[in-house]
Amino acid sequence: MDSKRFVGIDFLRGIGIFVVLILHTAFYSFDGIFDVDFSNPPLMITIIGLLLMFAGIFAMVSGFAHTTQILSRIESGKDMGAILKHLAIVALYLLVIGFLQKTVFGSGHIHFETRSFDNTILVELIKTGTLNLPDLNRILYINSLTMMGLNVFLLGIVFKVIYVFKNKVNISLTLYILAIVYFFISFARIPLYDTYIRAMDQGNYGLVLLLNLFVNKNNPVLPYFAFALFGAWISALKHYKVKNGSLFVLVNGLAFLLIGGYLYATLPDTMLERAIDTKWFAIMGAQIGLFMLMILGAASIKCVDRGFKRFITRFGIA
Repeated sequence: MDSKRFVGIDFLRGIGIFVVLILHTAFYSFDGIFDVDFSNPPLMITIIGLLLMFAGIFAMVSGFAHTTQILSRIESGKDMGAILKHLAIVALYLLVIGFLQKTVFGSGHIHFETRSFDNTILVELIKTGTLNLPDLNRILYINSLTMMGLNVFLLGIVFKVIYVFKNKVNISLTLYILAIVYFFISFARIPLYDTYIRAMDQGNYGLVLLLNLFVNKNNPVLPYFAFALFGAWISALKHYKVKNGSLFVLVNGLAFLLIGGYLYATLPDTMLERAIDTKWFAIMGAQIGLFMLMILGAASIKCVDRGFKRFITRFGIA
């Protein structure tokens, strides 16, 4: 396989980062945010709220990009131990940056019941001159960077196992099966999240820590590692030049998008409540389909050297 970068994936990542910056600014600066009637919200709030749930695009792009690197390095004869060491360093880097983002440098969390913001250390210091340490909820919060760090670590484990059986298994098919199975296992987050909340209320911190990475808001490994696995699957199809690989992605993407979209449209509207329920699961399914199609399209882009594409791609590489 040609080992050059998929520049279209850099472009897609850049779009995601650029949009996140705009959406977070729009949401946290929305005039009258505390007075919004979430039972009948303005269209703009609904759109922003839905788009703010798009962390999965980064999970899928990350899975695609890291798998492209892993398979290329395996093919070139690199030692699996060295590959895993590299992935562990990347994962640790993302986890550290993620922790600093959610506690020191990042945006605040809105508390509608008290009409206030739970700001990070630096933001609170700038706004009020007060040094407030983060509470337990913020420390346990799973942001996108933390999620991607966990995904990279888990992806390394998956490839360690696959590498042992690399001559006996179809790697792309194995990744696809793992992605499908893991996604449906992620439905367990719905009851487990209720268990997590009860454990937090009861001060059962052992159970809280056990469940946190799997179920806590906003981006736990249930289901976001499934996004990474689907990205890994698409990358493997590209790497091994699987016949009709793009068609497989297209069919799966459309199926997930249409089924998830139908369920989203017909289930009770709890999206803006950030409820972890069947509506949430439908959104995750629809997003998996949408992001598959986006990656399929982005991977076909060959040139981003000019104009708008070049500007946006810088966000995806930096």
